[in-house]
Amino acid sequence: MPTTGSDPYADAKAMGVFEQVPKHDFQDVDASTIVARIMDRKDMFVERQRRKEGKATVEAEVKRKEVEG
Repeated sequence: MPTTGSDPYADAKAMGVFEQVPKHDFQDVDASTIVARIMDRKDMFVERQRRKEGKATVEAEVKRKEVEG
């Protein structure tokens, strides 16, 4: 049964499984931050994929012509 005190980690500490993670560069990153970054860059990604598709089409056509001779 969880302890009802001011320390939400008291049980984990009592069991010896609590470990404090040291500060790091990404400690403020959470799911909403990641989703926001993805959505902010969506247009750039879509454009990059469009260019890649065009390049692949041209390369396939060049290769087809080389094979045909």
